[in-house]
Amino acid sequence: MFGKSDLCHPNYCLVHLVVKHSETAEFVQRVLRHPELNSRAKRMGKVVRVTRDHLYVWQWHSNYREVLDWPG
Repeated sequence: MFGKSDLCHPNYCLVHLVVKHSETAEFVQRVLRHPELNSRAKRMGKVVRVTRDHLYVWQWHSNYREVLDWPG
């Protein structure tokens, strides 16, 4: 499964989309525009699990998962 902190690495960001195939482009854009992930520097070192309701984020050298809401 992609939602694990052991997959985090400072040189990349892994994004796992858990949405319908037809929604892929929309959610890629939404992730890239999210205030917490809208730059390369903010994304590096993270594994992000994307659902229609939330983003679940694991970060390099962190022992906990952060849950982000979509901006309103």
